[in-house]
Amino acid sequence: MELENAVICIFAEGAARLGTLAAAAPPSAGPSISSIIMGSRYPMASRALAERLAAKYGKLALASIHSGAPEGEALRAFAELLNRL
Repeated sequence: MELENAVICIFAEGAARLGTLAAAAPPSAGPSISSIIMGSRYPMASRALAERLAAKYGKLALASIHSGAPEGEALRAFAELLNRL
């Protein structure tokens, strides 16, 4: 979902569920700034996807991941979906 000042993306297998939620600010002169808001199952993957969303749209980004796959596998699959947006 794209908002005027932010983008929100929920990545889930099967039924839509909220999972580990990360927030990221769009990159400026330095590296991206991101943080986990809640959850602990996919911390690196959710932060990575939030940072990609923030960079792609130039807005604040929220990314949630809910999956049964290992973190690396889930990141690859969801990153591929993100590339299609």
